[in-house]
Amino acid sequence: MSRLDAERAIVEYLVATGFISEAADEVAKRVLDGIPLDMEQREIFDREIADRWFNINCDKCGVGLSIEAIAEAINSWGALCPNCRPPESDRCLILGTK
Repeated sequence: MSRLDAERAIVEYLVATGFISEAADEVAKRVLDGIPLDMEQREIFDREIADRWFNINCDKCGVGLSIEAIAEAINSWGALCPNCRPPESDRCLILGTK
């Protein structure tokens, strides 16, 4: 997954779940539609999405996650780095998934 794909996956998740403010949601939808942002919209995107969601540390050890790991974490095992997350075979036991 490329950095751009990872950022898009995070923004799509935030829009789908409503974890962002109404103003940030409107900006995120513009980004997903490929519509350029004005300065005020860019500030909202940076403050409420990029600064908050593109820079996340591991919940267990505190190491910074790569943007690709953040996108994967959001959809699967939580904010854990590769060293702290459970092996694939244990994820279904811990998370109750298959």
